[in-house]
Amino acid sequence: MDLVTLFAGIALLSVVTIGSTMGVVAIDTALPLAPGVAAVERSAGGAIDERDHRSIALAATTPTMAPSRSPAVLATTSASTPAPAATSATTPAPASTSALATSSTSAKAAPRRAVDVPRPVAAYLGDSYTTGWSDAGIGKRGWPAIVSASFGWKTVNRAVAGTGFVNPGWTAQRIRSRVTAVLKARPGIVFVAGGHNDNRFGSRATGKAADAVLRRLRRELPDAVIVVIGPIWANGSPPAAIRGIRTELRRQAATIGAVFVDPIREGWFTGSAERFILADGIHPSNAGHRRIAARVLAALDALR
Repeated sequence: MDLVTLFAGIALLSVVTIGSTMGVVAIDTALPLAPGVAAVERSAGGAIDERDHRSIALAATTPTMAPSRSPAVLATTSASTPAPAATSATTPAPASTSALATSSTSAKAAPRRAVDVPRPVAAYLGDSYTTGWSDAGIGKRGWPAIVSASFGWKTVNRAVAGTGFVNPGWTAQRIRSRVTAVLKARPGIVFVAGGHNDNRFGSRATGKAADAVLRRLRRELPDAVIVVIGPIWANGSPPAAIRGIRTELRRQAATIGAVFVDPIREGWFTGSAERFILADGIHPSNAGHRRIAARVLAALDALR
């Protein structure tokens, strides 16, 4: 072996020795790899030293962070991508609870409006059907108070038990004697409910007396609403005289432009409704007064 061959063999041996001590390795594809590592391996397409292997393994187990951007990039992104509109700009703020509660309360408390009156004062003329009797229909339980409360009116009740248009009753106060007290209250609406106690005086005399009352009310209260309620009878069989009085009152009401309500025709206390009459067979109970109030309110509602 010549010297050239000897030196070539030595050089080759040195290269192999150095290669075995440099730590150059190939990834063993038989070992399972983390998904991130396998992806890197497939994208790299070549050998990776173990330092890179450690880095890739660390990257696979570390949460991915958004890449940092330079201020210029951030500025560009902000300018090109509009910020979402504020919720308050697109969605109206809900009304406050207190405001809703106030509105709801006001709506419940608001009085009904079925007929316009110039003044919120209601005056009542009549007999015991209007004053109440024997602890029934007295004060707030009476139909006048119920009707007034339904509209928010002040109640001025000038009715007298036992009276009539002609009949003075045991108090010697005909209905016409109470008109002055009503006029002093300057009511916006007046209810005249009588005729029941005028049964024995006949329809002609009663009609004439009623005409005087109604004409004075219209003259002194030209802007007021006047409601005439015909005789109230405790059953469905009123006598002929009462029916005649009803007809006269209806005619007088039309003469002055008043509203006429007809309890007899509407059968307020006929049939099963007779249970709303007290044991005396004449006067309505508290439930009977509520029934009268409901009928009067229905008549006023019809004026809309």
